[in-house]
Amino acid sequence: MNTLWTSLLGLILIALLVVLMFNLLQGRQIRRRAALREDPPPTVVDATAGEPAAAELHAEAALGKVSQRTTDHSMAGADATSAASAGRIEPTFEMGGEVLEPALDGDPLREPIVDQPTGPVGVEGFDRSDDPMLAHERMQGDNPEPWLVDKAMALPQRGVEAGPILDSRLDCIVELPLGGPVMPDRLMTAAGALRRVGTKPVAIEADTGNGQWIVPTAASGALQRVRAGVLLANRTGPLNAMEFSEFEDAVTGLGVALGAGGAIVPAMSPVLDHARRLDDFCAALDALIGANIETPTPLSNDELAALAKSLGLAERGSNRYVRLGAAGEVVFSLSFGERAEQLTLLLDVPRAPVHEQPWKAMIDCARRCAQMTGGQLVDDAQRPLSTAQVAVVSKQLEERYDGLRRAGLAAGSSAALRVFN
Repeated sequence: MNTLWTSLLGLILIALLVVLMFNLLQGRQIRRRAALREDPPPTVVDATAGEPAAAELHAEAALGKVSQRTTDHSMAGADATSAASAGRIEPTFEMGGEVLEPALDGDPLREPIVDQPTGPVGVEGFDRSDDPMLAHERMQGDNPEPWLVDKAMALPQRGVEAGPILDSRLDCIVELPLGGPVMPDRLMTAAGALRRVGTKPVAIEADTGNGQWIVPTAASGALQRVRAGVLLANRTGPLNAMEFSEFEDAVTGLGVALGAGGAIVPAMSPVLDHARRLDDFCAALDALIGANIETPTPLSNDELAALAKSLGLAERGSNRYVRLGAAGEVVFSLSFGERAEQLTLLLDVPRAPVHEQPWKAMIDCARRCAQMTGGQLVDDAQRPLSTAQVAVVSKQLEERYDGLRRAGLAAGSSAALRVFN
């Protein structure tokens, strides 16, 4: 009897232990699942299962940042272009506006333009503002101020003599120390593909030994010195880091091809700073001004062509016609306007030579055009353009032309055509 009870008690104890252990295990699993729901562990991504691996995700994130930076940089240029375009396309003939001029902000580089005229303006300007152009004409004119050469930036090309194209105010110039005379055909072959970097033109100049820079040709004779330069700013914006690096690589390659060594390429940072200030300064002098003709009915392409021919305008394609100056330069243009019953004449102020009297010529043409079409000369708000308003704009344009001249960028000059392009 004792043995039987002992066995039953043992079995009961074993069953209790089993139940207890089962409950303990169940409790642990329940607590673990609850903990997992509250704080799930990181998921391991299997690249082989078709999901991007961690390294690929990091690469995509980095690429996204680069793309954003690129987009931001591009948008900055696009915004500047849009702002400039907005200024050029919608000129105003209001008599109460204010002249746009470079802000000074105490910058000594801006001091030479303190005397720039102020007052009402009907000519739209651009938001660039400040520095590097007041040297060449100033040093040759009645009021020489070599401030740009002395203060603009500490680049190796400071004070280098101006060439037929390159100008140390407007270009980053690198001279290639030659080991000996180089024939022009060798240079032209080596530099054949070097025409621009990004949106900035590149120019090559040489010296045959007389101390003067020329644009080399096959007939130039042996070249004693060679240099290359990239434009620092134009209407697409200032020279950027990518364009500078491309220019540096191209110049280095050109030097190797010519057997030149030791070319000093200036540091990127001061060059880009100069470019930004040049771009700002030019924008403050830039302007495109227009006049509109409201016609009774829309003109066809053939009717516009016939009208332009009778006005003595030359065709430039895409229903655009231009008045050409004595040397073949564009004075102003005529094209369809924004609306069907509108024609628009445009004057690109820095690019039209002053001696052609472009504003007067354009208004005279606009009046003839209005008379021939039975239309009316109006401003951008479709208000009749009065003689008084025309006179006000004429005065403002005189001030703008004077500002360009004092900046060494006389309207229609080669320097102006380069940076306002």
